[in-house]
Amino acid sequence: MNIIRHKDAKAGGLYLYYTGKPCRNGHDSPRYTSSGGCAQCIKEKAEAAKEEKSRYDRDRYKKSAEQVKQRMRRWRAENSAKHVDAARAWALANPEKRKGVINAYKARRRQMEDGGDRSSIIMAWEKAAPKFCHWCKSKCEYNYHVDHYQPLSKGGKHVVDNLVIACPTCNLRKSAKDPYEFAASLGRLF
Repeated sequence: MNIIRHKDAKAGGLYLYYTGKPCRNGHDSPRYTSSGGCAQCIKEKAEAAKEEKSRYDRDRYKKSAEQVKQRMRRWRAENSAKHVDAARAWALANPEKRKGVINAYKARRRQMEDGGDRSSIIMAWEKAAPKFCHWCKSKCEYNYHVDHYQPLSKGGKHVVDNLVIACPTCNLRKSAKDPYEFAASLGRLF
């Protein structure tokens, strides 16, 4: 960095300046023009204050955890309609995030129950998979379902190897049918 005096930095309207000399804590970093304070010192103080605040909040919560839980239960009981309305509004405003939350929940549940793949793996597969229906070969780029080739109810696993992209019509028609049986009903032979 170029060495600039505080006076020159202030006159030039600069946000930071560099003296070339370490601060009293030994940091050789830029300084803020507004206060002359070392940027590294200020950053360390802010991080220490943030950690102290987190520690204080954790300790305070531990001391009053049961009171907080009771207060939250009481608030939810008194404001259940308000809570539901807020949740609906958020879901309408954030459809992609809502879809991600639902998919992650389903994947976590299926992973725990069936030894399936993690949601991050399945979401990466879904994003990369070509958006053509596995059953009827129609293009379904924006409106598609992720179908279990071998249905979960018939012993299929929630793993990438058992997933296919399907148009909503085919997925709903297939339901929990055997994949060979369903393909035969479509006139497709394997």
